[in-house]
Amino acid sequence: MDQKNNLTDEGFSILRSVLLRFQEVIDFHKVETVQAAATAAIRNASNCKEIIQFITDETNMPVRVLSGEEEAYYGFLAVQQSTFLNDGITVDIGGGSTEITLFQNKKIIHSHSFPFGALTLKKEFVDSYKKEHKALDAIKEKAKSEFKTLPWLLSTKDLPIVGIGGSARNLSLIHQASIDYPLSGLHQYTMNPDDMESVISLLSDTPEEKRDSIEGLSKDRSDTILPAAVIIQSLIEYTSSPYFLMSNKGLRDGLLMEEMQKEHPEMKNRSGRGKLLSAERRI
Repeated sequence: MDQKNNLTDEGFSILRSVLLRFQEVIDFHKVETVQAAATAAIRNASNCKEIIQFITDETNMPVRVLSGEEEAYYGFLAVQQSTFLNDGITVDIGGGSTEITLFQNKKIIHSHSFPFGALTLKKEFVDSYKKEHKALDAIKEKAKSEFKTLPWLLSTKDLPIVGIGGSARNLSLIHQASIDYPLSGLHQYTMNPDDMESVISLLSDTPEEKRDSIEGLSKDRSDTILPAAVIIQSLIEYTSSPYFLMSNKGLRDGLLMEEMQKEHPEMKNRSGRGKLLSAERRI
């Protein structure tokens, strides 16, 4: 992305290469139904319409640009259908946005999409501060300031924070490796606030150029994992959450589950969809 938040020529080239690889796999396996969903990176791009037209011209994939509210809903749906929790707060930290939902009795009550993610926070704070710890303090202040704009976040305390997406999985994998946990990547793995603090300390005490050596951390997240971790930790503190739960299921699983509900309507009755997404959509 350039400074005006346009996808560059290089970005278009990378996008085309990746999508054509997917197209080859789809064609080889004779897949009949394809769902392509775009999130914050494309949603917030200044040349969003141009990007969608490019994808349409270059591939056979119809692309649906999800709103922040929809993105939050599908993450919640995956958690609702795959965990034991009746009540909780989900958080999904992407590169350019962060989605939060509050659910009770397995029904979504509130949702919100913040226009910042692990990558944008890195660019805004980590890249501009000489000392990383000052950048992380600034991220924490920003997070808590943004959380205050959502009064419903404090309406119910002592709820678990459910982490969705790659950053949440990586934090859990790092903790599992640090304690020699035997089942790596276990769905519904839990961490208490002290566990999260220990992971953040390990990351911040390790120079960025050496973080690739931390067991459990993906190399492509070594530069963005700390901003994501601070957002999660700040949410835990702000809501007085007793523990963090990692979900292996997320946005793409939620999209799949919606398709399954069309064939099995009895599943839909549990989704708590309410007014958030009242119309059926083919993706």
